[in-house]
Amino acid sequence: MFRPIRQKKSDVGKTSSFRKGRRSARQLVFENLECRELLSVTAPLMSDLWLAGTCFVPSDNKPATVTQSDRFLALTTSRRGSSAVRAPSAPSFTAKAVSGSQINLSWNTVSGATGYLVDEWVRGAWTQIASVGSGSTGCSVTGLTAGTTYYFDVAAYNSAGASWANYQGATTIAKLTPPAAPSFTAKAVSGSQINLSWNTVSGATGYLVDERINGAWTQIASVGSGSTSYSVTGLSAGTTYYFILGASNAAGTTWANSMSATTASGASGVDHPAAAASYTLVSGSLFGAGGPSYLDVHQGDVGDCWLMASLAEVAARDPADIQGMFTAAGTTVENGSTVSLYKVRLYNSSGVAGYFTVDTELPGGGGYYDQATHGVLWAALAEKAYAEANGTDWVTTSYKGSDSYNALNGGDPSWALQAITGKSANDFSINPTNIAAAWKAGQLIVLGSSPNANDNLIVGDSQGTHAYAVVNYAASSSTPFEVYNPWGVSSVVGSTVTFNGRQVYGGPFYANAALISQDFAYQFIGMGAEAGTTDLGSTNAHSLAAVNAVLAGQTCDEGGGALDPAGYQTQENHLVDFPAGRPSGESLRSSAMVSKDAGITNHLYGKADGDWSLAGSVDPWGGGWLTEAKTSI
Repeated sequence: MFRPIRQKKSDVGKTSSFRKGRRSARQLVFENLECRELLSVTAPLMSDLWLAGTCFVPSDNKPATVTQSDRFLALTTSRRGSSAVRAPSAPSFTAKAVSGSQINLSWNTVSGATGYLVDEWVRGAWTQIASVGSGSTGCSVTGLTAGTTYYFDVAAYNSAGASWANYQGATTIAKLTPPAAPSFTAKAVSGSQINLSWNTVSGATGYLVDERINGAWTQIASVGSGSTSYSVTGLSAGTTYYFILGASNAAGTTWANSMSATTASGASGVDHPAAAASYTLVSGSLFGAGGPSYLDVHQGDVGDCWLMASLAEVAARDPADIQGMFTAAGTTVENGSTVSLYKVRLYNSSGVAGYFTVDTELPGGGGYYDQATHGVLWAALAEKAYAEANGTDWVTTSYKGSDSYNALNGGDPSWALQAITGKSANDFSINPTNIAAAWKAGQLIVLGSSPNANDNLIVGDSQGTHAYAVVNYAASSSTPFEVYNPWGVSSVVGSTVTFNGRQVYGGPFYANAALISQDFAYQFIGMGAEAGTTDLGSTNAHSLAAVNAVLAGQTCDEGGGALDPAGYQTQENHLVDFPAGRPSGESLRSSAMVSKDAGITNHLYGKADGDWSLAGSVDPWGGGWLTEAKTSI
């Protein structure tokens, strides 16, 4: 079998195929040309050619120089018109290092090839390391040394000879070493939590956290390469804990020196979420003289407007729901002071209630986060409970699992509305008509400002947006919406404060539909209800004639709020009213018209004698009333 003359290692970058060199006036040298290819050369040309190279002579299978007699033999065969088999074309191939000890070779199949040869450049010479069949398109070279460059060549061959590709080189991956040990700190932030923090380490693909438990190191966490902290919760008050942190990759783990921290002492062991200010006792009452009010909400030094606006909204529309969140749990001694304890109810995303104990110690004495103005504590305690609940993954934030006030920075009001009421909440694009409909239906409404809200005294720009509570609606007013900024700087309607060099509303203010459309981007609708009503309950009352008028496409206002058919569905989801009990005559209670776009959960009722009854419904009260419940998208 013909073996071509190929480039040596010193020839890297030169062309290896079909070089010509002048030996004498009538002598051309052909390299990389197999013996049997002479059969295709014409007789007149053969008389002027000498072959240079080596081929395997069948008699002894050793390299030999092609002679003049070989030239005449080839010439004679050519003149007889023999149809010789031609060698296949050279394949194209790649060499790719996949580890510190392996390089994979891949090539295309070549027509006419009965197999492939693989050579490696070893100690200054090409050495065959593999011979594979015609169906092969690659092979793996293993047992190599890390960080070393290797050269390979691949040939396609058949009975006529072999054709070699240009050789390829690849360098094995350098030996992987374990990352350096991280440096970390352990800091107790409450009687039940210790926060671990560390620097990132080059080459680490993750970090392992171990705790010393019963005399042995036990892994309690494994986090990704981007993590720089971990919170250990559920600890006992006044107890010292030991931790160790390791940076790891495929080569191994390097451990830092162990660190210890002691949780806060105190008989209660009540959780204190991590905060930017020290906890001190705050005196006051849970609620003011008139019960929960949206004016009790005063957002502090963290971006949790989504939570605080939601608390203000529920206080404005359903204060009984706020009162139901809190259960007095007595008192205890904390750091030498007597503190009051409350259990705060918050719902998870499945609507299951959980209860979280908080005390009346607050960061900065109640002046850092929600500011307990006038000694009213419920909003600040609800904020604290939400941070605590987030540390157990009970509620939703952008930083689930973190028992800290910072975890409340930036969020979605629908998360908070659901957690406060246990009822679903959804996000929608801004639409003042649907906001009015949701208000009439007893829904909870929080607005999200637009990043382009750079006028009309609304907070919102390219740096961030802000959440507001809708606390009243008066349909007959030119500015029907009363909106509350949870900053709560002032209780005076329309008062302003300076923000980013311009004036903005700092508390309650009035707005019309044009301002709502221009400076707000989203509305968050919660399914909460006023106390003593259904999910859709409002106190508006309309006669059967008014309802039928709306279904006929007419606007009707009987003093309880205008019913405008333009904003409602009158096909599948008709306007109907929920009676407080068995209806008497045509008197109806609780307007429950369904907006086309607000996505309100609605209950549909109708009268058996026609007008707006629903076939197949059930009569829960007797006397001809039908009912059916649907949920719109």
